[in-house]
Amino acid sequence: MDENALGPVPKGSISLLNLRGVQTDIEQLTDSLIKTVEHDQFSAIIIDPIYTLLGNKDENDNGDVKEVGNMLTRIAETTGAAVIFRSPP
Repeated sequence: MDENALGPVPKGSISLLNLRGVQTDIEQLTDSLIKTVEHDQFSAIIIDPIYTLLGNKDENDNGDVKEVGNMLTRIAETTGAAVIFRSPP
């Protein structure tokens, strides 16, 4: 951010919840994430990559993808944060 003329990032303004190696799915993450951030104000929640949260869902099944979308919407509406996710190329 310093190089982009946005100024330094204030200490404590970024939180990281690293789930590398943790087996979870979107339903478990939704409840846990909401509980974790409910008392803080976040502008954005970034999920990278999204496919790790599919669990037993099929990325080619419209119903499964809609269910994941509904969970992401629930996170955004409950926390007031934008939910940003990355899917692999």
